[in-house]
Amino acid sequence: MRIFDNLNKRVILDIGTNYAKALMLEDKSDNVFKIKYAVEEANYNFNFLPLQESKIEDEANFLETVRLVYSRLKTMEKNVFITIPDHVVIIRLINLKSEEIPQSNDAESIKNAVLKKIKPTLPISLDRWFFDMQEVENSSNGKIFLVEAILRNNLFEFERQIRKLGLNPVGVDINSFNTVNLFSDYLESDENRDKNISIVSLNNKSTTVMVFRNGSLRTAQTRLIGGFDFAKKIAESKNISISQAQKILYDETIFLPEISDKQENIINFNIIKPVLSELIMSLFNVYEYYTENFKESEINKIILTGGLSNMKNIAVQFNSRLNIEVHSGCDLIKCVDSSGNNVPKERLSILSSALGSALR
Repeated sequence: MRIFDNLNKRVILDIGTNYAKALMLEDKSDNVFKIKYAVEEANYNFNFLPLQESKIEDEANFLETVRLVYSRLKTMEKNVFITIPDHVVIIRLINLKSEEIPQSNDAESIKNAVLKKIKPTLPISLDRWFFDMQEVENSSNGKIFLVEAILRNNLFEFERQIRKLGLNPVGVDINSFNTVNLFSDYLESDENRDKNISIVSLNNKSTTVMVFRNGSLRTAQTRLIGGFDFAKKIAESKNISISQAQKILYDETIFLPEISDKQENIINFNIIKPVLSELIMSLFNVYEYYTENFKESEINKIILTGGLSNMKNIAVQFNSRLNIEVHSGCDLIKCVDSSGNNVPKERLSILSSALGSALR
């Protein structure tokens, strides 16, 4: 895996719905990442939807938050790579059967064949989208492509806003696929060879579920459920603000450290239980789809990452409800700041997509 050298560093700007993050990777040695970073609460409204051309309505607060988080890096580097929430983008897995693959088999013909199959799933004409596609499987039966689609106007809106700050956007991508870069060595290790490993990015407005085998991505789906839905449930039940509910979500007891009948006695757990059940069912459906379509017997491991993975003991709940071995992504990597101090795990979960982007 190639990382930026010292003469070619890039600033990563991670524009989230809960936090704005800025990060630079300073070094990687002995499997330890050394970073410079800043995190700011998202003091702006971010209401982008995947099938709707949108504008950043709260422009003044957005620009001030991004300016502040960038300035805290104390760098003169103006080239920035932007990561955005998964839910802004449409993700599709497209299967081209062998008879559907153009005889010429060149890149342009393959792209046109993939777009022909994705067109019926998009209610907006293809010329208003920007597409990025990756071949994830090639067999005698055909080829499978993972396709990301974002409305061009939404992509240009991010670029336009960042340029207002005097910065030069050199690329845009979604959070989860960059987070995977942190775990590439783990996914490709001898220990995990021939295993089906799922990385679950638990974000604020969405959850992206990916499955890898031998380090190769085989499927990915994004569901519009995340930390905000948990906080909203608490806020409605207790008649408090979302920010107050988020504090309860991460500071108070919701999940017990082990499965017990006493779990049902936790008031906060019963409040968020419907959302948790919906999230678990979403994962179950993705895994069922994967095992059936790829003729696999099981998912062997789950790695949790993203802000919602900071909920205490959430891995215990996933393990119990899905009966799959679950790990926290923060336990698989080590990261220090510019002074050599360990980056707290709760911060590392929030920074995972930005750090993964820096490894591209």
